[in-house]
Amino acid sequence: MYIETERLILRNFTDTDISNATRYLGDNDVMQYVEKPFSKEQVTKFIKSFGLCEPPLIYALVERQTNLLIGHIIFHAFDTTSIYELGWIIDKPYWGKGYCMEISKVIIDYAFYDIKIEKLIAETVAENSKSLLLIKRLGMVETDTSDGLKIFSLTNSNLINEYNLQNK
Repeated sequence: MYIETERLILRNFTDTDISNATRYLGDNDVMQYVEKPFSKEQVTKFIKSFGLCEPPLIYALVERQTNLLIGHIIFHAFDTTSIYELGWIIDKPYWGKGYCMEISKVIIDYAFYDIKIEKLIAETVAENSKSLLLIKRLGMVETDTSDGLKIFSLTNSNLINEYNLQNK
């Protein structure tokens, strides 16, 4: 996958991304709501297992202006090919810049209009207020909880309703 926005590039991971991914995947604040920070060895295994596989489950997120890896986007089929998961892990210096919203909007369009999925889901813990805010701003609706995670979904009909509300 390769997607460009005004400020970002979403692309497949390469072996050369592993050292830069160690920076954010090893950070306590970045990983606070995910799991314990990763060691270099864990990052290598993670990127190879989820980013360098076919099809990838995660994609490298790069800031266009600097060409730096700033995090990754989770985007893959979830249980069936008609349901996909969306998520993000972004390095702390890039928080609050609207990058997750910017790339998520493009991915949502791609998911529903290009690959024609039926549903997009996102999961997070109740304490992750920043992700919860973003998920809700994307029009996702809480549908379930499982193992301490809140599960949100977005369907094509949600998108149409959101579009109609915004354009009245």
